Amino acid sequence: MCVKVVCNAGAHVTSGRKRVGLLHQAVDTFNIQPNAPFITDPKHLADRFKFLTEQYERENKVREAQSGKEDELKLSELDELLADALRAKDEWLEAKEGREEAKDVKEARLRQQGAQARDAMMRRRRASSVCKAGDGEESGRGADSGLGGDALSTPCRPSGSRKRFRAPDDADDDELLSLLRESEKRKHDLEEQRLAPEESRMQHERDLHVEAEAKNEREASAAAAAAAAAAAQQTATMSLLTELARSIARRQ
Repeated sequence: MCVKVVCNAGAHVTSGRKRVGLLHQAVDTFNIQPNAPFITDPKHLADRFKFLTEQYERENKVREAQSGKEDELKLSELDELLADALRAKDEWLEAKEGREEAKDVKEARLRQQGAQARDAMMRRRRASSVCKAGDGEESGRGADSGLGGDALSTPCRPSGSRKRFRAPDDADDDELLSLLRESEKRKHDLEEQRLAPEESRMQHERDLHVEAEAKNEREASAAAAAAAAAAAQQTATMSLLTELARSIARRQ
């Protein structure tokens, strides 16, 4: 039953918060069964499923070694469920590894593009600084030449022309900055995805610990109340016996 509810919920082919949610669904399904052998929780159910699958893998290797052919093995219903669960899990892990490899390739490409973008942007800024310095020198020479108003206005025309020529570079800078921001955001999202399962597991363990402590407190309180009630009952019984003994003594 444990294997069946986990497989039906799909908790064996997922991870992270989604797996925790599916395990809770599997636990609810398990606990409401009239023939459930015990009441379980998500951690116990996951541990039980892991134990059964690992046990099946070990026993299956022994059976294959003894028979020589897997097709000749006669499997029980539980063994068939476990075999199907392991096949589904292997396929999911293989697909997951493929997706992670694709993410790694994309991230490496983004990092490379980001580095190239930074280099290109720094080269353009250095070139722009050199151009500005050269224009300043030309403007100074024009002012010293004393050629009049027309001569003084000459540096303005290259300045406007330079602005027109720099406009595409500015647009490229904006595009490169956007690419860099996308790369940083992607790294941040990947880090959050990497940490999410561990944080979810730790939170689940904390919840289980709190629940266990609350259960222990309830049980201790109930035991103390039962002990107090038993002591009171014993005191009342002793009082009645004492009174009865006195009554008998007076009659004699």
